[in-house]
Amino acid sequence: MNYPVEYGGLGLDYKYQMAMCEAAGNIRAPGVGMGIGVHTDCATPALAKFGSDELKKEFLVPAIKGTKWQHSNSDWSIRARNNRLLSKCC
Repeated sequence: MNYPVEYGGLGLDYKYQMAMCEAAGNIRAPGVGMGIGVHTDCATPALAKFGSDELKKEFLVPAIKGTKWQHSNSDWSIRARNNRLLSKCC
């Protein structure tokens, strides 16, 4: 909700995010509300604030859309992707 429009968010103020979290707290299956909270308030905010444009396009856009990014599970591709991410941030 409060993520930039250019990455698929709504660009709204954080108070709207809090209203959504409060509503999610009323879901009778606690795992659903917890999953939403972890996704919206733990996993993606740092990426949205500190990630490069390339990282935001690769990971933040699919996270906001609710889709998975395309990746290979081979050991080599995971290692290559991790090295690429580390080289951009350090």
